[in-house]
Amino acid sequence: GRVWQGLISGPRNTPVLYGLGETAPYNWSGDWDEIADVELKIRGLQAGQGLIDGPTNMAMGDPHAGLSVDLDTLADYVVNLPTPQSPPVLDSEQVIRGETIFLEQNCAACHAGTSGTDGLAYDVGTGGTFDTPTLNWLWQSAPYYHDGRAATLQDVFISEGTHRIIGDISPADLDALITYLHSRPG
Repeated sequence: GRVWQGLISGPRNTPVLYGLGETAPYNWSGDWDEIADVELKIRGLQAGQGLIDGPTNMAMGDPHAGLSVDLDTLADYVVNLPTPQSPPVLDSEQVIRGETIFLEQNCAACHAGTSGTDGLAYDVGTGGTFDTPTLNWLWQSAPYYHDGRAATLQDVFISEGTHRIIGDISPADLDALITYLHSRPG
């Protein structure tokens, strides 16, 4: 729920850290192929000394994994964070209807599989090309989009851009879709 301001590339919303082993590449720009590339953020964005003794590799290049026991431990910890249980579903018919709408609206073309991401980057009308985020744990990851511009999922679907479906589906169907999305990965 934290949006980081003052970055050269603009505001960046903190994504969920659960299930990272299934959601590569990483970073909103999709320019990390491994969690250990966090070394670049520690050194660059956070002005730290990093966990690797010596120079780093390029992102998407030779791995950082295996270069530091501390970095490997950090990456292992983050990849293995215990996942929270989704909130109890109060209306299973609403979830089923929402999943049907999800499929009818072709959301699964990009938000694919159990992780809800195809690992590719798209321009969805939010000011650049960004990695497809997971749809899991949306119930606890507001705000949405790379820059946190959508406070709620309803805001995602009424905002300009690819995700705007208001007017294409009924308000009741929009509520069902949001209920389904909030149930993931249930």
